[in-house]
Amino acid sequence: MDMNKLMSVGKEILAKSQNVNLDGDMKDAHQEANSQAGASGNSDLFANVLGSLSQQQSQIAEAPHVDEQDAVEKHEAAYNNDNNNASHDANSLGTAAAMQALKMFNQRGGDQNQSQGAFIGTALSEASKLFDDKSANGQVPSGTSKENVLQKAGEMAMKMYFKSQMDAGGSGGSAGNLMNLASKFLNK
Repeated sequence: MDMNKLMSVGKEILAKSQNVNLDGDMKDAHQEANSQAGASGNSDLFANVLGSLSQQQSQIAEAPHVDEQDAVEKHEAAYNNDNNNASHDANSLGTAAAMQALKMFNQRGGDQNQSQGAFIGTALSEASKLFDDKSANGQVPSGTSKENVLQKAGEMAMKMYFKSQMDAGGSGGSAGNLMNLASKFLNK
């Protein structure tokens, strides 16, 4: 096999892996993550994570368990603890980022685009920034990838969103339901 043919096949495989088809809420999440993440963002990485999340969505919706106290503690440790020796794995960073997205949503008062996609996108952008920050400070264990952190943040944001829907009895008004969940978490 000549080198040109090998390069052509490699480019084709790479192009297919980056061409994740997103629609609906996941497309909104992709746009939101890209717009908020700034220099920390990576459109292809967001698309790959969101593609994975869209495949898990119905499974997460069936049992959106959220350990509220654990989520609050992980957020506190990642955002408010000045201990530079602390190490943060994918689960703790992802959970903390989803909590930060919920906190940001609560501060905005639900008056902006607060669809499921916007909420997940905010969680992904926060996870991306948090990973970069903690990684630069040597607080991320080796083997913890940015993609894993984003995946965990997206999963937790989905769980929070679906939990807010269940707590509201499945009624509409996702913004109000998320506001109720935010106040419940943030008052702990």
